[in-house]
Amino acid sequence: MKLNYLLICILAALVLSCSDDGQFANAFLGATELKEGNVVPYILYQNYPNPFNYSTTIQYEVFMEMNLVLKVYTEDWIEVKTLVDGTHPPGQYAVKFNTKNIKISSGEFFYTLEGNNYIQVYKMKLLKQ
Repeated sequence: MKLNYLLICILAALVLSCSDDGQFANAFLGATELKEGNVVPYILYQNYPNPFNYSTTIQYEVFMEMNLVLKVYTEDWIEVKTLVDGTHPPGQYAVKFNTKNIKISSGEFFYTLEGNNYIQVYKMKLLKQ
């Protein structure tokens, strides 16, 4: 399972590095793209503000009760922080990612939301002053 997750993250990083606008919000079911007609269990949104200085908000919407894990990674896919890990009833959620007490430099980061064998990935940029 961890190997599949790592492969999906690497694939997402490759796609992101080739993306014109730097945004990527594709969904995966196992190691394949989610097919038309499948029920999407949640939606992850682009963080705002982006780029950000110290703090940003990540929103997501859940359509069925499930366990979700929201993590932030460096551009080298080193885990920075787990922001969410728990069961969510249907609804809309917003989580603040504050970097004031985390020793990280300015740069690009990824955040992933995983639940029900479904992963979404976005890229964000930190600009510390």
